[in-house]
Amino acid sequence: MTTKNRPNFIFIVADDLGYADLGCYGGRDAVFGPVSPVLDRLAQDGLLFSQVAGTLPENSPTRFGLMTARYQYRLRGAAEE
Repeated sequence: MTTKNRPNFIFIVADDLGYADLGCYGGRDAVFGPVSPVLDRLAQDGLLFSQVAGTLPENSPTRFGLMTARYQYRLRGAAEE
């Protein structure tokens, strides 16, 4: 695959971000209007996911799994954490 036809990919991980906190998913502020205009523009030409789940309720283990491609509980010493 050449650089010219390789797709761009942006993956955003955020703490405590709810489904309606972004305008592209319907989030609006009563006073200010759109809450995320820059991300909304990116989303217009992109792919939106509506069903995503982490392996744990905290963000750190999920982030670890995404960045290392390893299951958190298979990491040596995970039981002590």
